[in-house]
Amino acid sequence: MESMTKGELGRWGEDMAAGHLVACGHRVLARNWRHRRCEIDLIATNGDQTIFVEVKVRSSTAWEQTEELLSSAQRRRLIHAAHAFLRSRQAMSGAPRFDIIHITRSRKGWRLDHVVDAFLPIHV
Repeated sequence: MESMTKGELGRWGEDMAAGHLVACGHRVLARNWRHRRCEIDLIATNGDQTIFVEVKVRSSTAWEQTEELLSSAQRRRLIHAAHAFLRSRQAMSGAPRFDIIHITRSRKGWRLDHVVDAFLPIHV
């Protein structure tokens, strides 16, 4: 894991996060879905709820509080992209949910934290 490039580490984190979502009973619809300047790492469903997931991979020394993981500008772009995704799939219903999956890695291993409803889908 130490010799991974930033891109490889990001893909590894997204693989771990997608596996976690599936293990929790979610269905992953899309990975790295792009809309203009924003990329949504993972889009999943659980029942009629659409879940937009931002994946963050950090070293154990770089732990941040959940609210510090995404800036207000990043949240705005993610919300805008999520609305575009929902418009493109008019058959989808239910309120969107925004989660963050934070993976902390160290030489001893890794830890995955899934923050459900990390922020509300309102513009900040």
